Amino acid sequence: MPKISLTQLRRDMTRLLPVVTERGQRLVIWRHRTPIAVIVPMHEYDRLISWEDEDLNGPLIDPGNSLKRRGPTWMRETGWKPDRPPIKPRPPEAGGEVAAQKRKRWGWW
Repeated sequence: MPKISLTQLRRDMTRLLPVVTERGQRLVIWRHRTPIAVIVPMHEYDRLISWEDEDLNGPLIDPGNSLKRRGPTWMRETGWKPDRPPIKPRPPEAGGEVAAQKRKRWGWW
C-alpha cells in the first residue's frame, strides 16, 4: 500500500485519486509518523460496510430478495459467527504495534 503524508495528500489530491479509483489501490495517510486514515475504492468500502452490518445484525434472511437481517437476538440464541477469517491486526509497518508502543512510552507526557 502506498503511504502518503497528509501534506502530500492536500497538495496532490487530484493526482492521487485516480490511483485509488482506476487501479484499485489503497492509500494510507500518515501524520507525524502515525497512520491516521486509509482511502479505499468504493467496491472495497461497500464490502467492509456489508461485513460490519453482518457482524452486528447477522446474515440476510433471503439473500436474493430482501435486505432484512436476522438480528442480534437470533445471533445470540444460535451462536452464529461469520464464516470468513477474522480481521488480522495491522502489521508494524502500518503503525500497528509501533504506534501502540509509542503511546505507552510517551503516555506520561
